[in-house]
Amino acid sequence: MTKEEYMNKLKRIFKFSSTSRTLFENQINNYYNAQNGYKLTKHNYEVGDMVKLKKHHFMRGEGALSDLNDDKLKFISESGFISPDFLGDFNLKKKTPLTVPVWNIQKDILLKDYINLYSGATFLYTIKSENYKKYTCLVPYKKLEEKIEKLRNKDYWMWRCEETKEIRFLPSLARDNIQLGFIMNLDNEYGRSIAQNDIFNLSFDKVVLKHFISKTFIKDFIYANRDDFTTNRESAIIFGIPSCFIEGLLVGRNYEKNNKMLEKILKRASWSDIIVSIIFIVFGVMLVTNPGTIISMLSVILGGISVAIGAFKVIEYFSKGKEDSYLLGIGVAAILLGIVLMFCTGTILSIFRIVIGVWIIYTGIMNLNTAIQWKDLQSRLWLLTVIFSILVVIGGIYILANSGAILETIGVLIIIYGVMDIIERLIFMKKIDNYLK
Repeated sequence: MTKEEYMNKLKRIFKFSSTSRTLFENQINNYYNAQNGYKLTKHNYEVGDMVKLKKHHFMRGEGALSDLNDDKLKFISESGFISPDFLGDFNLKKKTPLTVPVWNIQKDILLKDYINLYSGATFLYTIKSENYKKYTCLVPYKKLEEKIEKLRNKDYWMWRCEETKEIRFLPSLARDNIQLGFIMNLDNEYGRSIAQNDIFNLSFDKVVLKHFISKTFIKDFIYANRDDFTTNRESAIIFGIPSCFIEGLLVGRNYEKNNKMLEKILKRASWSDIIVSIIFIVFGVMLVTNPGTIISMLSVILGGISVAIGAFKVIEYFSKGKEDSYLLGIGVAAILLGIVLMFCTGTILSIFRIVIGVWIIYTGIMNLNTAIQWKDLQSRLWLLTVIFSILVVIGGIYILANSGAILETIGVLIIIYGVMDIIERLIFMKKIDNYLK
C-alpha cells in the first residue's frame, strides 16, 4: 500500500474523531520521513562478539515458523512493521489496535543477558510478616531453584511463577516455536518522533487513546498498577516502524541450524545492493564516454517527472472542489520547475554537481568501514581500500569546490564508488558464508 492508501484507510476508521485522525496522520508522515531520510550506522560485529542493547532499542518477534514466508520477509525488509489493521480489517477487540507491539529495552544490557533474563520466569511472592505485601521480579533462565532457595528463610505466605510474556513472542531459550526476532534502534531524531507515540506511555494523549481502545483495556493495562506481570516492558507504537531502524536479527535454535533459512534472511539485501552498485558503475561509464547526452536525458526525465507531479496536484485540487489551495500552489510550482529543468541544461548540471559531490564525500567516509573489515580479516588490501576511500572524499570535495568540474571526472568517481561498494558487500557475504560453514 502507498502513503495515500494508508491515509484513506485512516479516514474510514476515524470518521468521527478529528483529534485521533490528525495524530495518526502525523505518525504516518513520521514513518515516511524516517524511511526516506534516515540511514542506520553500520556495526562490524563478528561471530562471538558481545552485542550491546541500549535503552532506546526495541525488540519484536515475528511469528511462529509456520507464519514466516518469502513475502512476509520481503515486506519487513522493505517496509518494516505496519499494524495489520492498516493492511486488513480494523479490529477494535484487539489489545493494541492500529499499533505495532514491541518490547522496550529499559536500560543498557548485553543481548545475551537480556535473552537469558526474559527466557526465565516472572516470580511473585507474598511476605506474611510485611502484612502480606506482594513482590514481583524476573528470574533468569535456569535460576528458579536458586531463587526459591534464597526464600527459604523468608516468611513468605505463597509464591508462584509463570513464563515471561517475551517467551511467547521472541526467540528464547525456553521455547522453539518463535525463531526470528528483530532488534530496532530508535535512538535518533527520526526514531524519537515515532517512539513518542507509544500508547503505553503514560503521557500519551488520553483523548486520542479512548477513541480506538476499549475502556476495559485502558483501565486494566494502560493505567493499572504496573509490575513484572503486566505492562512495564511493553510498548505499542502507532501505525508502524520503518525498516531503516532494524539494526540486527535474533534467530532461534532451529534457524541457527537451518543454513537455507539463514541464507534467505541474511543474503536478501546483499545481492540487490550489488545490482544497484553495478547500475552506478554503468552510469559512471556513460558519463565518461558520453556526458552531454546523459545530462540532456536527466534534464528531460527530471523535468518531465516534475511536470507530471505538478499536473497531478492541480487535477487533485480541482477534483476536491478547490478546497485545498496548498495543492494548487504546489502543483503550479512543480510544473514551472519542470519546464525550467527540461530547457535549462545548465541548471541541471549545477544541481547534479552539488548532489553528486555531497554523495561522494559521504560514501567515501562510509567506505572506510570496508578498510576496517579488510584489516580484521588480515587482508593486505585494507591499506589500498583506505587510500581509495580518501581519494573518493577528495574527489567529492573537488567537485563541490570547482564549478567547472568535468562530467568525466564525476563519472570516474562514480565508477570507483561502485567498485568499492561491491567489494564491501562481497566481504559481508563472505563472512556470512564462513559463519554458515
